[in-house]
Amino acid sequence: MDATLFSLQYGLPLYAFASLAVDFVYQPTPTVNVFVPFTSLATPAEVQVVKPNVDTLYSAAVIDLAHDDIVVSIPDVDANRFWNFAFYNPFGDNFANIGSVNNNTSGQYLLRRSNDCGEDFGYQKSDGHDGYHGFINSPTTQGSLLVRVLVRDNESDLSYVQSVIQGSTLKLVPRQTTKGYAGAPLSNATLAGFVNNTNTSLAVMELLAQLAPANPPLNTSDIEHVYYELERAGISRGRYKPPPGVNLTLAYAELNDSLAAYVTTGFKHLGNGWVTNDPQGIYYSNYIDRDIVALAGYLEQVENQALYPMSTAGEMALTNNQSIVYTFSSKPPVESGGFWSLTMYNSLGYLVSNPLDKYAVGDRSNITYPDGSRVYGNSCQDAREDAFQVLVQPYNIYPPANWTNNWLPAPADGSGFSVTLRLYAATSDLIKGDWEFPLITQGSAVTA
Repeated sequence: MDATLFSLQYGLPLYAFASLAVDFVYQPTPTVNVFVPFTSLATPAEVQVVKPNVDTLYSAAVIDLAHDDIVVSIPDVDANRFWNFAFYNPFGDNFANIGSVNNNTSGQYLLRRSNDCGEDFGYQKSDGHDGYHGFINSPTTQGSLLVRVLVRDNESDLSYVQSVIQGSTLKLVPRQTTKGYAGAPLSNATLAGFVNNTNTSLAVMELLAQLAPANPPLNTSDIEHVYYELERAGISRGRYKPPPGVNLTLAYAELNDSLAAYVTTGFKHLGNGWVTNDPQGIYYSNYIDRDIVALAGYLEQVENQALYPMSTAGEMALTNNQSIVYTFSSKPPVESGGFWSLTMYNSLGYLVSNPLDKYAVGDRSNITYPDGSRVYGNSCQDAREDAFQVLVQPYNIYPPANWTNNWLPAPADGSGFSVTLRLYAATSDLIKGDWEFPLITQGSAVTA
């Protein structure tokens, strides 16, 4: 493979990292290594994030371990609630998680570079004598930390989750030993190639020059090859100088062709027209898969935390006399405290405004079986595993009362939309593909 094409393929996720980091770094007082909490659920008025999750509150931090380690303090979280502190390198690999799925508890955890402690990257349990509940060993100097906490459907619960989000803190602590190259701290200069370039391919190469030296590949066996190819492509000593005759535009177009081909042939088929990227969340040497996720949904989690199946139907549209029905053969199998949802987005990836202020349907939506009994929330029904349906039709075409709870309102103007299925804390059966994914059918509008 041409060295420039390889470098673009390897480095493309850094563009997404820079998009996230720029608001933390380009400040009069930078907020690197500081949690920035998002204390309200997403609404159609918010267009900063594409395809926002309306199930959880978030808190985000851009991480920089160039000089210090970081103590991550996690407050108490009540039982049977999904929560997760997800740690990422700049390329979007979810290399460690602390949360309900992994049966972690509140307390203090030390985030440090794996090079400095001589341990493998990932989560490491503490022996209890060092004052920490555990260690997060980062494979890179820079990265990000994204907190997700489930919100149930009432205002008091939102207030509770806000207190959890705001009670989470990061504190710098001096590092005893630095082994290997830790790089310079994040600064305006680090992201200058992103800020000053409208050309994505050039920005990627400039970001690689700044970030690659202190943020090596996950696979140590890849390090020599990756740095050799970067140097051949003109990346050396923190600078990018294109070799003679290099056409970045052509190389970037070739990369996009490769990504499009992979979507067609490289995804795992789940049945009923559903597919998923594989591997998910941590990609090792699969740089193509990593690129696709960076473009479509940077910072996805590993599959035991959440599954993100995609429908091959892609973007859809409905007239006022049409509907789409999602038929679930049974309740999605998630662990205790887990949850699932179907969320509606317009063609730009933002929530669809509607008179009901309803943007998702899931296990907290009082959905019902065809006989009117609740799918969730009634102890006598908990063991029932019958089929149920979710109705998608324009928000100005009201269905009969027995469909109201199962109705996901779509645009009323015939414009395009997409529906995203999310499954958090999936069971092993769901991960292995032993559950039948919902069947999607189009028909006439359902009216009284």
